[in-house]
This record gives sequence, C-alpha cells and structure tokens, in this order.
Amino acid sequence: MRNYLYLTLIIVSSIIVTIYVLIKSSVPAITFFPIDEKMKFDFAQTNLKLEPNNQEQLIWTSHSKSERPLYLRQDVSLLYEDGLFKGVQSKWIVDDATILLEKDVPAHQQRLYQSISYHYGEIHQPNKKINSIGKMSSSELFYSHSDQQEKVEEVNEKLAANWNTLIEHFELNPNSYVAIPLTKLSMYNDKRLPTLSKGKTDKVVGQLWEGLYKNYIIPVSESLDTDEAHHIPLILFHKDASHLIVIFTLNGKKEKLIQHISTAQNES
Repeated sequence: MRNYLYLTLIIVSSIIVTIYVLIKSSVPAITFFPIDEKMKFDFAQTNLKLEPNNQEQLIWTSHSKSERPLYLRQDVSLLYEDGLFKGVQSKWIVDDATILLEKDVPAHQQRLYQSISYHYGEIHQPNKKINSIGKMSSSELFYSHSDQQEKVEEVNEKLAANWNTLIEHFELNPNSYVAIPLTKLSMYNDKRLPTLSKGKTDKVVGQLWEGLYKNYIIPVSESLDTDEAHHIPLILFHKDASHLIVIFTLNGKKEKLIQHISTAQNES
C-alpha cells in the first residue's frame, strides 16, 4: 500500500511539473525577425490621462492595430512615477490585429508620470519565412498646477544620481556613450542612432526590445510584489556603434545588459 501511494505521488508530481512547463513554454516572447517592410501599424499609441470624475485615478492605456491580423501580436507598456517603476501591462493575441491595454492606477499631485510601450507583430509568410514589425509609443503627464519644468529637473537630477552610481559600479566611461533613458527611446521611431542608417537603427531597436522583454520586463512582471522601487533603465549606445549597454537596478541588484552590434548592422 505504501509503495502504491509513493508511486501515485510521483505520477501526480510529474503531471504537475509537465503542465507547469507546458504553460511556461506556451507564453509567447517578443522575438526579433527580419523586418517586414511592407507591413505597418494603422496606429500605435500610449496615453496617460486623469479620470474625468476622479482626479485621484490615472488612466493608463496602450492601443495599437496592425494593417491586418497577424500570426502573433504582442504589446507591452511600462509606467514610471517620478522616475520610479510604477507598473507593467502586457498582452498577446494570435490571428488578430488590435490590442488594447488599459489600467487605472492611483494618481498623486506633484508627480510626473511617464510611459513607454512597444507594439510587436510576428508575420509567418506563405514561403514559411518569418518576419516581424515593431513600433514604440510614449506619453507623459505632470499632475499639478505648478511649474512642470521645475519638477522635470528634480526628477532628472534623481535619475542622473542613480545612473551615475551604476556607471561607476560597472566602470563605464560616460564620454564614450550616447545616453538614452528608456522612456525616451520612442524618438528612434523616426530618428537614426548615431552613425547607423534608419534600417540598421530599426534592427538594433527591435533586437533591444527582445532583450529588454526577456531580461527586464519578464523579471519585473514576476517580482511586482517584492521588487524595491527601481529607476528608469538607461541605455548607453557606444559612439563607435559597436555595442549598447542597458543599466538598471532590480530587486536591489545592479544589472547590466550588453547588446553587440555586428559590422553588417553598422553599414550605412
């Protein structure tokens, strides 16, 4: 009887582990594939606004639509309050075009809210090739009637102090890099990274979001209840276009991600 119970426990445990693995492996990830130049988004936007009937609630939305339904659509949106992480939203769908993310969060006066989203689509071609598209959007809201510029400067000073600590910790030379706060990355929807063509910029940014999703967004999502408030990550793009680095603190640990840029990517 004891052996039978022991065998039953082993079987049940194996089933539970198998189900867990299947569930974990079935969650899509943002994966960069060669960009489909013909496929576009009809729109991709992020918006922050106060609830009209309740000024203590912030409505945080991310909304996008591809030109047609795609094999996989996935959007992720990050929110920061006074430069500190406030929340993350993420959703994936198959054989569809539109994603709407919406969440109400408590709003506080004299606070600066910033959000950035990445809108992603995976396309499976008839010839079995796989391509992808991606686009960023962002939004800012300053909840106050006082001087916004003064508040922005205050937040930037705190962020700079945090980033300088990380730069010193990892022994980086700030003069060798172009510094880009994650919340400002959406400017490179239309702008080129230094010395790179627009096409190469799009490729580097797409690969960057793949790395951010796996190494920052997923860990942040899994530690929402335990994570100490951390600052906006900083992207450091090397001026020789050989690599970029992302630095941030998560769960009290200083983190550094490195993305190498191939010679082919660096051709104009």
